[in-house]
Amino acid sequence: MTEPQDTFHVVFICTGNRFRSVLAEHGLRRATVGLPVDVSSLGTLEVPDAPPLTDAIELGAAAGLELGEHRSRPLRGQVLHAADLVVGFERNHVAQAVVEANAPREKTFGAYELVELLARIESPGDLSVPERARNAVARANAARSESERPFRELADPFGRGRPFAAETAAQVADQVARIAFGLFGVDRTAVAPIPSAPGGHLLFVSASDGWKLEQRDGDAPAVGDTVEVEGTTLIVTAVGPSPLPGDRRRCAYTQRN
Repeated sequence: MTEPQDTFHVVFICTGNRFRSVLAEHGLRRATVGLPVDVSSLGTLEVPDAPPLTDAIELGAAAGLELGEHRSRPLRGQVLHAADLVVGFERNHVAQAVVEANAPREKTFGAYELVELLARIESPGDLSVPERARNAVARANAARSESERPFRELADPFGRGRPFAAETAAQVADQVARIAFGLFGVDRTAVAPIPSAPGGHLLFVSASDGWKLEQRDGDAPAVGDTVEVEGTTLIVTAVGPSPLPGDRRRCAYTQRN
């Protein structure tokens, strides 16, 4: 009788299971094709069976990921004690996985946290794929307890505009590539990068439900200039760096004229 194959189980968790965790799940699954690795994703919100956000589908497609068939799954009701690795993008994701779904604390990490820890360790090369990955997780946890660092989050792009979503997707792809390399030795080029927002400038526009970023071509307008947004004239009150991490474009901050 053939014994079942040893498999390494990874679970990504975000808020709605419609953007960050979906891109991470499908990106890592494609990077580990042919390896005994199982990847899934969940969301802390109670929004079952919802499709990915449009930005996730379009940005994923640019990297060759087909996300259209994905449907969200809530974390509530799941039991993760058997997972080999659980990865969240915000502190709340990690806490809820441990408290509500019984995820092992020593195997549950923030995405940025895990990437930084894996870069500092080496795992023996004479192990099977699942054993190597479990060894890496154990070493990462040990390194975490040796030097606690501030928890770095990757913010939810929901409602923040396409440029913010593009930068977030690019960050997720980079994290997945580094995780695949650190755990399984997979070449980072196996994860297609998702390009961050292109050139031009950003407009920071106040809205009734908060704020949003709009991408515009060309140079940023000067302070005192006016711009049209959805038929409304806005005045530029300040110009500064983009609020998006790693984005070198200028951002014009506006208010109603």
